Amino acid sequence: MFAKFVYIAAFTNCFTVYLIERFGVSVQQSQVYRFIFLGSVAVGTFAGGPVGDWIGRKAVIWISFLGVAPFALALPYASLAWTAVLAIAVGLLMSSAFAALVVYAQEAVPGRVGMVSGVMFGIGWIGAAGLRQPGRPPPLARPGAELA
Repeated sequence: MFAKFVYIAAFTNCFTVYLIERFGVSVQQSQVYRFIFLGSVAVGTFAGGPVGDWIGRKAVIWISFLGVAPFALALPYASLAWTAVLAIAVGLLMSSAFAALVVYAQEAVPGRVGMVSGVMFGIGWIGAAGLRQPGRPPPLARPGAELA
């Protein structure tokens, strides 16, 4: 769970800079692609629960873990349009296991639904915060690292 949130946070933070440097798009255009990625993360989170009920929670978790790899590995070789398609696939797959992971955690500690849910969301926050190196500004905030 921690690794999934680190990956999503890293993708979200670096996607804009990647698009600007690789494809020469404007900041505004890169933000549209980032919005598309984050939208697919939201849709994947909502869709993961019913899909888990349909094909099984374990299947959703395994597909979420292993299914992202081919799309992530293809990203550096894709055109701008295919990068958007791959980003959507990564967002959908990566976030689809969240509901299944929360349910498994709740079943592991019966009677503590609120605590387990809070811990799961806390792990997500810690995963996102794990990207930051304490005492160092973000890459774009350093002198000489302007976008254009």
